[in-house]
Amino acid sequence: MLSRRKFNLGLASGIAAIAAPLQALAGASNIESPHTPTSKFRGEWTKHPLAQYPKAVGASSKHTRWAWRSLTGDWYLNGGDYTQHGEKPSVLESGSNNTWRVDFRKNSWERVSGYWPKEGEIIPSHPDETIWVYDSKRDIFWLGGGYQWPAYSPADRPEAAPVPIAVQNRMLRGHWMSFDPNTKKWKDHGLYGGPGASKHGIYDAQTDTVYAPYYDGGWGNALTIYHCATGTWGPRTAMGGPNIGDIREDYFAFDSRRRRMLFLSKIDFSAHCYDIGARKWFELPTRKPRPHRGYGSYGLTYHAGLDVYVMHGGGSINPPQATNDLWILPSEGGGWQEVTMRGSLPSPRVSQVLMYDPGMDALISFGGKDGVDDHAYFVARISA
Repeated sequence: MLSRRKFNLGLASGIAAIAAPLQALAGASNIESPHTPTSKFRGEWTKHPLAQYPKAVGASSKHTRWAWRSLTGDWYLNGGDYTQHGEKPSVLESGSNNTWRVDFRKNSWERVSGYWPKEGEIIPSHPDETIWVYDSKRDIFWLGGGYQWPAYSPADRPEAAPVPIAVQNRMLRGHWMSFDPNTKKWKDHGLYGGPGASKHGIYDAQTDTVYAPYYDGGWGNALTIYHCATGTWGPRTAMGGPNIGDIREDYFAFDSRRRRMLFLSKIDFSAHCYDIGARKWFELPTRKPRPHRGYGSYGLTYHAGLDVYVMHGGGSINPPQATNDLWILPSEGGGWQEVTMRGSLPSPRVSQVLMYDPGMDALISFGGKDGVDDHAYFVARISA
């Protein structure tokens, strides 16, 4: 995963520094897995070219945020980084303002919130690596934290005219906001009140709370919490979490059955959980050797149908190395198992998103950097 702090997108050299390793990914060799245990699982990938090709949606993306609306079975996509295509090939746009409703069952895409705010309305300004979760009690989405670009960034759009002040004032940066999918409008709830720039989170219906990982680079990890009923921010909770690297990153899955958040260590790939009900951290026992991804940037999710954690792809962007293998970890720990997959396999990629769709009982891999830009999503169905 690439952090915006590592790049100056306004310089030609910065763009070249990003483009070169991404182009090299197409011909990069896979990282050798150190161990491939026997697995009882089998699966098949199917490729689904996008029914329509929106300008800011495609395979060449990273840091996109997805949330599943359980009321309708649709996914909502917000923010992320995209490599532009068509009239502006190879230019990286960071923090898209567009919000999309996606029905993977029908390959249907609808833009529900546009790039610019409508007259009298507000939108978030260029969200990237933010919290984006679905609140099933209120049928709304919450957004905040992470990184956001200002309303006009010369680094993003050097050829564009400055955005009028009146429009900039309606593109909010650093605020805690909600999106109503029924009215398709945003609401401002004040400045984001969590400590640090949490990059993702989950909504827990039992406590009516948003939990967002936090890392201070020193003593370990914690979670900051937002109480939806009162609209207040709680103190950091679970202080003293494991010092396993930055858990704000995307190496994260939520076990909805046990209300458990899983994080994989960037240091030794050990598995660590936070139990929301018990309010405590614990290490999930896993046998060595474990699959290792170098820098990381893999897709990770919880498969409720099989009651397992699933990891797909990953590797490093510089030097360019990527994988497309798929691994399973039982929910109670044990050994990682590589799944034998057939069908239309995704190309080796990094920084993609892996999702479990309950309605389809299937995994969905979207985006990532692979040097191919196949403008498709991939569906994996796995059985034991």
